[in-house]
Amino acid sequence: MQYQFKNEVDCRDYHMQEYTKLSAKLDTYKSKATIEWGADLEVRSWGIKGFDVKIMSVSSKIEFEVYLEDLDIPDTEKLLAPNVSEENDFRKFLVDVKSDGEKITGILDIYVDSNNSEWEIIEDFSFTPSGNLSPDDCEIDFGKKTITIS
Repeated sequence: MQYQFKNEVDCRDYHMQEYTKLSAKLDTYKSKATIEWGADLEVRSWGIKGFDVKIMSVSSKIEFEVYLEDLDIPDTEKLLAPNVSEENDFRKFLVDVKSDGEKITGILDIYVDSNNSEWEIIEDFSFTPSGNLSPDDCEIDFGKKTITIS
């Protein structure tokens, strides 16, 4: 029997500063991640023979801001005109980037599914002592291209 679930969890850890290579740190806000996952239950007359968990997709929108006075001019231009030509460029995840003359705000919008060969999804959650099974946290490492679900 296959069961499918969709959970929204806190996404508190984003390792992206080294990946962005910007002259200033992006201040990020608490974000949520949506995790679609499945459980395959193999049942026999005597009980449960096997139980496999598979993450099918992870999506997250991370809001950020950075003050213009903290950025150098090339990085300001890089954020405001994200013309992405390189595969490993974080700007391919940028949406709704705008400046109010004092700061730049925007969203890093990431979606990774189980067929994505660039990213690795690490399943690091298990049954609680009371018998519940559900992811409750997500860590995204842009540099290592890993998403850890715990």
